[in-house]
Amino acid sequence: MQGWILLIVGLGIFLLVGVIITVCTLSCMARRKKKLQEKSKSGIAGNTALVSALQQSFAYQAQALAAQIEAGNNMQQDEECLTCNLIQMGSSMAYSDNTCPQCGRRCV
Repeated sequence: MQGWILLIVGLGIFLLVGVIITVCTLSCMARRKKKLQEKSKSGIAGNTALVSALQQSFAYQAQALAAQIEAGNNMQQDEECLTCNLIQMGSSMAYSDNTCPQCGRRCV
């Protein structure tokens, strides 16, 4: 009878130790996962204010560039650009095919 009691108590202790080890392992894995998630949000991506400021800056730059291109396309033919004037004065250089780098017109 005492042998059965010792066997049951031994198995109970063994199961209790197994449960404790399992809980500790799961807890350590959860902490490690949380630390990895915190590391992945470090740097620029972790700073939401900086990310939104950069996105806004890129959007403004794209709008400004589009406006400059639109203004360049709307330039009248008889109106010369500043770069064409500088090329004619010798203060600036045209491309090898004698075109203006700003507006693309031939400068002689």
